[in-house]
Amino acid sequence: MVRIRGVFAPSFDPAGEPVGTAALVPGRGYPPQAPLLFFTGLTLLQHGWRVEHHWWDPPGHESDEGEPQKPLLSQG
Repeated sequence: MVRIRGVFAPSFDPAGEPVGTAALVPGRGYPPQAPLLFFTGLTLLQHGWRVEHHWWDPPGHESDEGEPQKPLLSQG
């Protein structure tokens, strides 16, 4: 089992036989435990789905380091 600091389980099983498996895959900077994905997973679980939360570290991006990007449109 994958261990993520502050997360007690990366997947949740419904009571009884699951309807299917739903994978919650967040975007950059938005973890599966953030409100939109958390409540989506909770709703799926209540309707009998097995819910898997996928955690990942986004790759580096040129805007993460160095000088700020110049605006695309001029302001003058």
